[in-house]
Amino acid sequence: MNGEVVVGQQLGGALGPFDQTDALAAPGFLQADPIRAPARAQDLTLRHRVKDYRAGDLERRYPRLPIQEDFFVNYGFVSNDIQQLMHPRTSKTAWSAATRKRAVDLLDFIRERGEVHPREVDAYFAHGQVTNDWGGSSSATTHLLNGMHYRGLVRVVRRDSGTRIYAAHEHPPKPGDKATLNVWRDGKKQDLAVTVGRLEADKTAEATSPRNEKADTGKLGLAVRPSKEGLVVETVSGPAARAGIQAGDVVTAVNGKPVKSVDDLRKAAGQAKGSVAVLVRRGEDSIFVPIEVG
Repeated sequence: MNGEVVVGQQLGGALGPFDQTDALAAPGFLQADPIRAPARAQDLTLRHRVKDYRAGDLERRYPRLPIQEDFFVNYGFVSNDIQQLMHPRTSKTAWSAATRKRAVDLLDFIRERGEVHPREVDAYFAHGQVTNDWGGSSSATTHLLNGMHYRGLVRVVRRDSGTRIYAAHEHPPKPGDKATLNVWRDGKKQDLAVTVGRLEADKTAEATSPRNEKADTGKLGLAVRPSKEGLVVETVSGPAARAGIQAGDVVTAVNGKPVKSVDDLRKAAGQAKGSVAVLVRRGEDSIFVPIEVG
């Protein structure tokens, strides 16, 4: 059994079939522990539930799994679905005006670069040192990034030799929110004012095409297969998952242009910059879903 499959199921993902004897029922959360000796908590937990699991496998596979590092009951890994319910959130400790200003400046810095190592941030801003919860001294940059991470302003995209690499955490709009949608029509960019709606989860489409015709469009985070109705979403992750697209939705257009084949979707995904408007149908409902693709 593939360890990646089980880790995904352990955290509530849906990466494939798994043996119930090798994994607990998906709790949606796995505690993490930075202490390496005798072993990290996540490695000890998964070693007994994942065949051929080796210490560090979760960290190495993390960017490909539908999970996020985050603060839940304590620090660990949560499924994408659970994380969407957690953010944005406020902390019991309010920031001062100066700290809020530093957070805004830092978030702009991260958005401009896409992904950042804390060392890059420290070199640019020189935040200095602060007293940590144990009475010792810690980097003020690390302290600020932790606070931004807890509040859902940034997310961990991967690890570099154990150090968290951060990116801005862009949250999908919620039903009822007003949003501006950037679309391309007839070769010209247009801004559309939209109100985000809600699609009923039980309205799904059924495809009739062979399953081996599906294709993964990694930039959007969609794996689809063609059907008579359009491109049926089989699995969803990354930007598409954060935008609210679900398995069973039918993709019919991207940025106002119909997509009738996997190649059409690949081409549209390859040309996407910033955000794209994906028209999806779920049951009798059709709605534009804005997807941020960076």
